Amino acid sequence: MRNGAVSREMASFGTPNFEQVALIGFMLGASAGSNSRSFITKDDFKGFNFSNQGAPKTPNVNTKVINAAEVKAPNAIKSSEVTNRWNSYLGENTTNINPRTGQVDPNRIFSADGTKSVRFDNHEMNSMGTPKFHYHEETWTFDPVNNTMTVTNTLQRIK
Repeated sequence: MRNGAVSREMASFGTPNFEQVALIGFMLGASAGSNSRSFITKDDFKGFNFSNQGAPKTPNVNTKVINAAEVKAPNAIKSSEVTNRWNSYLGENTTNINPRTGQVDPNRIFSADGTKSVRFDNHEMNSMGTPKFHYHEETWTFDPVNNTMTVTNTLQRIK
């Protein structure tokens, strides 16, 4: 490898981020000796295709949402048990920020890791006082290879 060049082996690990490029440049400059440059230029990356950024590592607004068929929980729970159930299901540090869009979701509470939510919006509130009173427990499973988010939905009746 000539001074200042990046080997194909180094580039085969995927698209380098800024920190990786800076580290490569630093290492090349430090190992090349005092007669060589200690910075990297775009010419050092000739012949490499960095346009394919690979699969996203986190969901985003372009992630396709796949809604699985709704499942009904086998037993209704008492209204006095609902908030304890939500806390148990979601865990600590809940948020109303949708992990896919980054926006406030007025109808959901998400777990800290964004993999679970409770949905309780106008439709559910309007069923209060009827045998159909309910909320939804959802799981969010991200597939980074296909950039899809599968949402499973369990309807939980409240008595």
